[in-house]
Amino acid sequence: MTELKQKPVTVKVWKLTRDNVAKGIPEWVTFDVLKKDDAPDSFSRMDFVMVLNTKLGHVYAQEGQYVVLLADGYLQAWPEELLQLLYEPTEGQ
Repeated sequence: MTELKQKPVTVKVWKLTRDNVAKGIPEWVTFDVLKKDDAPDSFSRMDFVMVLNTKLGHVYAQEGQYVVLLADGYLQAWPEELLQLLYEPTEGQ
């Protein structure tokens, strides 16, 4: 049996929040639409939805998710739990 070890990979990440949108969206985040999504019921608040323009088509990022630029140039939208499982901050971050 052969064992393989995952290579260390550095990715860029940006969290989709109201404050981060107000501060400015990084140029590597390519998107078609940024809109407020209607709440499904009167108890929910309106959330931002970003339609990312990726190599494979559109990916939808909801407020609170991280936009991840993978090493191969693909954009993904991940929840914080998945990001913490797969990556750790680089030094100085």
